[in-house]
Amino acid sequence: MCSLFEQFKKVVSGFVDTLPLSRKLHPQLDCFKQPHLVRYFLGGKYNAHNAVEDAKQLEELFNYWNPDNDDISEFTSRI
Repeated sequence: MCSLFEQFKKVVSGFVDTLPLSRKLHPQLDCFKQPHLVRYFLGGKYNAHNAVEDAKQLEELFNYWNPDNDDISEFTSRI
């Protein structure tokens, strides 16, 4: 069996769940779909059905929000 999990763990230590993070940071919003967040915060549109574009825009949102370490830790799952 080919398992890449050990190799994966060498480069990824955890995941931040940005949905609850965005809800905590911006409770005034009524929609948390990524295309809406990109339009609201970054003023743009993108191809939401493209995984690479999704990841790039999520990174842009995360950087724009600039959450503090406590907020990040609250929504991080470790491997």
